[in-house]
Amino acid sequence: MWSAWTRRWAAQAARAAGGRCGTTPTAALTRGVSGGGDSKVAQQARKWQQQKPEDKAKLLSVLVDRSALKQPGGALQANATEGLPRDKSEETPLVHVMRSMVEVKGPLTVAEFMTRALSHPDHGYYMKKDVFGSQGDFTTAPEISQMFGELIAVWCVATWQQMGAPGHVKVVEMGPGRGSLMSDFLRAAKSFPPFYKAIEIHMVDVSPAMHKIQQDTLKCEPVDDKTAPDNTMRLPDNGPTVRWHTDFANVPHGPSLMIAQELFDALPVHQFEYTDRCVQHVACGRC
Repeated sequence: MWSAWTRRWAAQAARAAGGRCGTTPTAALTRGVSGGGDSKVAQQARKWQQQKPEDKAKLLSVLVDRSALKQPGGALQANATEGLPRDKSEETPLVHVMRSMVEVKGPLTVAEFMTRALSHPDHGYYMKKDVFGSQGDFTTAPEISQMFGELIAVWCVATWQQMGAPGHVKVVEMGPGRGSLMSDFLRAAKSFPPFYKAIEIHMVDVSPAMHKIQQDTLKCEPVDDKTAPDNTMRLPDNGPTVRWHTDFANVPHGPSLMIAQELFDALPVHQFEYTDRCVQHVACGRC
């Protein structure tokens, strides 16, 4: 069953898609940010617009100098943690992997460190266990209320109509967790038969272990078509196909609707340090 709030939003979306509402959600959001007021975003935007071109160039010029990360002979340069007590907790296998990499190639950038910590094939945080939901390490919005995924479906239907209602469209979820958002999405999408018939689902997740959990959540079935690509299944009652990818680059081209919930929080980031001479990477030189 749909929640009451979802039914209300669905009605509003239908009216908007029918041309009786002249403001798209994106336009309204953009106007809310750029339309003045005292928001920090608006203040920063105005401040940037007032910069002279030569000053903008200075702000955007970043010189990355990694030479200072090593001493001659490959020895690691002392860092801010020198002399501090070492963590006495038991070392994990991933620590040994990281240490070996540092010994071979020198310090790892923060982004390199995070990439291996999160998605190392054998020891990465997301690779071997279910970390989501009340029984995991943290809970995201789709795990709390079905309304979240349902409203995403309503938005996608309205956007699909604005695209001209193409006969085939990919719904791509990046970082789908346990599959809860997509499960709620599909339940709501069934109420819009032309849209439901047009979609094919693509799930992008680096963890093969999570693929299995997502398949169970969506109650996927094997496809009868032997020519179907690998990692392709079908939803019950001859529903849309669902295909899994470990890399977004493998998602086929074509009309698509992209969904992501708390994805950017889990992506590796680069960290920089300002010095008198330049801006340089912060790196991990000891594990």
